[in-house]
Amino acid sequence: MSPEEAVLNAKAAKRLKEDRKAKKYTQEQISVSMGVGLDHYKKMEAGKRPIHLWRLQKVGEDPNINLDLAYIAFGISSNQSSEIKDIEVEFNEFVRRNADDEERLLDVIMAYVTRLLKVKTKSGN
Repeated sequence: MSPEEAVLNAKAAKRLKEDRKAKKYTQEQISVSMGVGLDHYKKMEAGKRPIHLWRLQKVGEDPNINLDLAYIAFGISSNQSSEIKDIEVEFNEFVRRNADDEERLLDVIMAYVTRLLKVKTKSGN
């Protein structure tokens, strides 16, 4: 793992542990859902093993487990992810309709970036 990957993995591991505890799942429940042994999972949660997206996907497919995978993987809660998507749709539609008004587009781009930053700031990242 590169140093950059190690930092990202450590952040994801912290969020995994935080979300698991908040939702009162045991390490064993999540390890079974991921298809790894308990010791392996504990190392993942401690940031000593990489958390692969396909393992998180397995958790997402488990009907008995409900973790916020967008938050764990990317630091953005599912609600914020949805909010960002809504902002993007609105922005893209405006750009399509007003492509020839440069001054207005610059104003909208600034407003768009400001809204995205507010959503990202809510996540604490």
